[in-house]
Amino acid sequence: MERRSVEQSSVTYEASNAEGDRMYMWCNLHVNEFACVFMLSAQHLESYETIHAVTLAGFKRRGFEVTCFGRVPHSLNAEPQQDFMKLCLLRSLSTDFLIDAGTRVKLAQTL
Repeated sequence: MERRSVEQSSVTYEASNAEGDRMYMWCNLHVNEFACVFMLSAQHLESYETIHAVTLAGFKRRGFEVTCFGRVPHSLNAEPQQDFMKLCLLRSLSTDFLIDAGTRVKLAQTL
């Protein structure tokens, strides 16, 4: 896993396996909301619900709203634009998220 970019409240990671398959994650944390967009191979768009069924069920069980944006062109840094299948996870946080360390640890363990 490699950190690709860091902004004030967001970070983009790249994860790859030995075969060279890549997945990107953009994570954004606000005072009362956490968002993560997974940029996956567009070739699985038609059957992603079957391929990722267990993972999607786990996200929903942990209180994440999951939305598929479909096939979206995107460019990372200065690389050529390519199509990704984008899955967005969204979870509202408690109003005391920044104050309560236990709440932050629980969310980190959930993720």
